Formats: sequence, structure tokens, C-alpha cells
Amino acid sequence: MLQCGNCERDIGNLEKCHTVGEHVVCSECHLLLELSATAAAATTTPRAVVKKQKDYGPLIAVGFAALLIAGGTYLLWPERQTPAPAPVVAEADPTTVKNDLELQFAELVAQGNRLATTSKYSPAKLCFEKAIAMGRRSDATAPMKAKVASLELAIAQIDKRVATAPKPTGGPVDMFDQSTGSGNSEDAVSEPTPAPVAVASPSETSASPVGPDEPLDSPFDGMAAELAKLAPADAPPVVDLAPDAPGLGSHPWRLVSANRFEEARVLFLKSGDHHGVAVSLFLGGANDREKEKAHPYIEKALREDPDNPTIVNNAATIYLKKIPMRSVKIVRDYLSDPKAPLSEAMQNTLGVCLAHVNSEDTWSPYYLESLDFYFAYDERLARGRTQARWGAEWIDKSTAERKWNAVKSARLALRETSRRFSRAGLSVADEQHRMNSVHSGFQLSSDRERRIARSRLHAAEKERVAARAARDAAENIFDEVEKPPLPEELLLRLP
Repeated sequence: MLQCGNCERDIGNLEKCHTVGEHVVCSECHLLLELSATAAAATTTPRAVVKKQKDYGPLIAVGFAALLIAGGTYLLWPERQTPAPAPVVAEADPTTVKNDLELQFAELVAQGNRLATTSKYSPAKLCFEKAIAMGRRSDATAPMKAKVASLELAIAQIDKRVATAPKPTGGPVDMFDQSTGSGNSEDAVSEPTPAPVAVASPSETSASPVGPDEPLDSPFDGMAAELAKLAPADAPPVVDLAPDAPGLGSHPWRLVSANRFEEARVLFLKSGDHHGVAVSLFLGGANDREKEKAHPYIEKALREDPDNPTIVNNAATIYLKKIPMRSVKIVRDYLSDPKAPLSEAMQNTLGVCLAHVNSEDTWSPYYLESLDFYFAYDERLARGRTQARWGAEWIDKSTAERKWNAVKSARLALRETSRRFSRAGLSVADEQHRMNSVHSGFQLSSDRERRIARSRLHAAEKERVAARAARDAAENIFDEVEKPPLPEELLLRLP
């Protein structure tokens, strides 16, 4: 039996022995000795290691001294001590003034040429008149004075074209002219073919810029093209607001009839005519986004005068392509007013609006209510008459009833088959999701459950195929059935 070298007690046979140095100790003494050694090591202060840093003091002093020497040499250099020259007041250069005048002259000629080539004769004439006044100034250059005669000739050509211009024909139809059956308006909008005036800016051709004269020399030559490049793309054209504009006068609706929509819009804005602004923006818009700018103005016009059939018709026309349901509501609200007289023309407008509604919206409750309203209004128009309405025509009552029944039955069949096809598509999606859960879900599924899921999916796909075939057959029948005769489009009416 061993004896502990620290506490001198006997260590049992089953007790673990430890060695500390050359001595055998028991477990308790070994633990105490280890704790004592750890505490002694923690209280021992380590030696600080001091790193010697390099002394940069002399180098800094030398660099600072060199900087002072270089700066003093620069400041005390003899050339630096010479007095600065006295400021010289720049005198006005007459050549520069004349060049600026020529630039303005070139800009007016180029602007007038662009307006004349797009049939905007009145603004072009205004630009040429300003250029003539500038060319007759005492400080005008010789090339500018030489062009005055050519500009006067261009103005004479403009006056001649305006005087001999044909009367506009075609354009919007007056659908509410009850005195005539044609419904055409005298102020219909037309699109005359633009006839460019023989006026060219000096930058656009190397031949005679205006008339038979020679091209201007530098610095005038080429300035108009540079100014045209710097001008913004959406810069408004020069607008002639003179009350004695040649040929048309200052009436804004006459400007609309002549396709001068920008000038008409300016006059409408000044007079607060929201209806005129909307029509000008819609007709003058080059794309759908520009045409949509007319929407807020036509809404204001409807709020100001909701009983005006012209405004109602034009509002329905503006919304017809983008929001046909809005057109339906506008016309239906007008016809629903008890104070509004019976209007066959406005009923035709409602029929055109209903015909332009998208197929997705034809099953909406408001559309179906509007369709019932249309048939009820037809009955009101046919009271006391031996004929019935078939679209925009009056035919025999029995014939009209037979044709309308064919259209209604075909539409009803198309509606039911379309609903069936929609439900079949939803059923296929549900069964596909159920089968995916059975095959790849977290829960275990038996073979029987998988077979059932596959069979249900196959049945749903078969039903969808059959529903599609029925829907296509109903569409063919609906396309082949005779439709009521209605105008294909709505046309704006000018007051």
C-alpha cells in the first residue's frame, strides 16, 4: 500500500494515484497542488517588452526647412514683384452684335420653314414677317437684307395657298342632326394633304434657301440647323392668335376643323372650355398616351354640362378604345335621365359602345344590366310604330324579333360554354395540385391513393377538352349569326 507524500495517509488499492515531481500523492492533494500552482502563475508579473521606435525628428526638420526655402524663393522672385496690369474695359464689338442678329434671323427662317412644310401657314407667316422686320433694320447685314424679297415672296405663296385651299370634307359625323338623315356636320374634321411652301432654311440646302437668291455666307450659313438641334423636341410651335388669321379667323372650333389642334387648345385653355381642350388633345395626340391626356378635361366637361348630347357623344368616343365600359356608363346615364328626350342617335351610340366591350367584361353584371337597358330603350322607341328596331335600322317586328332571338340564344350558349370551360380549367388545376401532394408530399400515400389521384386528373383534363370544344362551337355559331347593323366606330361631333 502506497502512502501520500503530502498528507502521509495511506492510498487505497482502488484509489487513483498521482505524481507530483518525484512524489506520489492522493487525488485530494493533487487537486490542491494544481490550484496552488495556477494561482502562483497568475500573480507573477510578466516582463514588459519595449520596442524601440525610430526617431524621425531630424528628417522632419530637414523637409520643413526645404519647404520654407522653396516658398520664399517663389514669393521673392523678381518677376513676381512686377505690378499687375490695369483692368481693360471691353468695348462692344459691332461684329458680334451683327452675328447675334443673324442667328436670330436664321432661327426665324428655319422655324417658319418647318411650320410651312407641315401646313401650319399662319405661324409660318408670322415667323417670316418677324424676319422681314429684322432684315429691314438699320444694323442688318447685307445677306439679311438680300433675303427680304425672298421672304416676301414666300408670304405671298402662303396667302395664295390659304386662299385656294379646298373646303374640308369628311371627318366627324354629326350623329345628332335630326334635320337630316345623313347626320353629317359642316364643321367636320378633315385631314388636308399638307402642301409645303417653297421656303428652305440656309442649313437645309446648298441651293437657294429662300427664293432665287444665293445662300448666305459665314457665319450665317449652317446656324439654323445647329439651333434646331439644340431646341427641345416637344417645343410648341408658334401660335397665331390674331383675330384676323387668314382663311379661318380666331374661332377655336374652326381651328380644330383645319387640324390646327395646338392653336385651338391654347384658345380653349384661355377661355376655360374643357370640352374643347379634350377634343383638341384627343385629335392632336400622336399615340394612346397623348390621347389619354384628354380624359381629365372631358370628365370636367361632363360635370359642367351632363345634359349636352355633343359632350356625351364625344366623351364616349374618347373612352371607346381604352375603356369601353366607361363609354357605356356615360351614354347609359344620359339616356336614363327622365328629363332627356328620346334619342335614336344616342341609342345607336350605346349599341356601338356595347359592341366594343371586351369579351372578359361581357359577363359582368353591369354589362348584362346595360344590355337589358338597351332592349328596353328599343321598346320605348318602337311604341306607336308598326316596325321594330334591328340595330340602327327599322324592320318588320316579326323579323326583328326572330333575329334578336337568334342573337340572344347564341350569346347565351356562348356564355354557358365559356363558364363551363373556366370551371374545367380550375378543376384541372385543383386535381394537379392534389396529385403533386400525393406523390411528393411529406405524408405517406398508398398506391391506391396515387391511382385515384391520377384518374381524377385524367377525368378533369378530359372535361376541359370537351368544354373547350363546346366553347369553340358556340363561338363559331355566334360569329355566324347575323348581327344588328351598327356603326363600327364613333365619330367626334364638333359644335
